[in-house]
Formats: sequence, structure tokens, C-alpha cells
Amino acid sequence: MKLGCLLAFLLALNVLGSVSTQASDAENTAWKSYRNAHYNFSVRYPDGWSKDEGFDKNGVRLAPNAESRFHLPPELSAGGAVGQPSEVDETRSRNIEEDFQSGLNALKDSAHVLNLVVLSKKATSIQGLRAIVSTTRYEDSSSGHVWFDKKILIHSDGDSPTYHLALHCSPDDAAVLVPLFDKIGKTFRILGPPA
Repeated sequence: MKLGCLLAFLLALNVLGSVSTQASDAENTAWKSYRNAHYNFSVRYPDGWSKDEGFDKNGVRLAPNAESRFHLPPELSAGGAVGQPSEVDETRSRNIEEDFQSGLNALKDSAHVLNLVVLSKKATSIQGLRAIVSTTRYEDSSSGHVWFDKKILIHSDGDSPTYHLALHCSPDDAAVLVPLFDKIGKTFRILGPPA
């Protein structure tokens, strides 16, 4: 009797697991794909989001069409860049820690950014490449708005090129948008060397 109950329980878990996998696969098939030919990467995003490649074509800015349901209009971006020279040794590209610090310093030096706080910072690996995932919070003095950012910085083997994914939103919307950003981040793929 106990063995029969155990087998029924395991079968139920297996069925639930496959249903949940099918649901997430079905959800992602409704997503659109963006491919950047210049830096040779791709990312998927929900259908119903607007896409703006900007003038330089080095990346994409994505925004939900239903921005009015959020406290402040959120934005998600993905892009590539050529590695910048290190301040310590201009003959080499910045390593990932220097690149992270440079981005943070640029925010700190902005005349409009107040009370910048790094909430989290974690070294990790994405597609076998070094990465830093971080979250920050700060106030924009020109508008009085408080912003929450989650960023993923990825360095190629030679520290050139670099890739980034970023979420920029109200802290009040982070609980809804961070899980979606994480799903989008899992679709990010470096397809090969830059063109």
C-alpha cells in the first residue's frame, strides 16, 4: 500500500514537472528575438514590448508597451562594447572589476545622481565567461525619482568586447520586473566573435 502511494506521488510530481516545463516553453515561444549583427549576440523578450536599436546599433532598449501600469517607465537594455583601456595600463583592456568600477564611478560623478547604494554584487560565469551581476539604488536629483538598476556585465576572454544587460525601473516595480529580467537574461547568447 505504501509503495503504491509513493509511486502515485512520484508520478504526480513527474506530470506536474512536465506541465510546468511545457508552460514555460509555451510562454517563451510567444517571445520575439533580437539579434545584434555588430556584436553577434541575441536575446529574447516578451511580445508586446517596444524595441529601439538607437543610432549606433550596438544594442537594444526594450520597454513594455503598458508602461502606465508601472510607477515609472521601466527600460531594459542589452548591448556590446569594445573593451576600454585600463587606467592602470593603457596597453591592455580593463578587466571586469575595473569595468564595473568605471560604470559605478560614472554614475557617482553624474550631477543628477544622489545617494547611490550598491545593494548587491556577485561574480559569476555566463556562457563560460566572467560576469558580475549587481543591483544599485539611487535618486535622480533633477526629477526626484528613485531608481533601481540590476545589471549583468560580461567580459569576453580577452576583455574585449564586453556585453551588458540592464534593468532600470522604480524600486516599487522591481518585485515584478526583476524575475522577468532574469528570464530575459537566461535567453542572452553570444553567437560568435563580433563582426
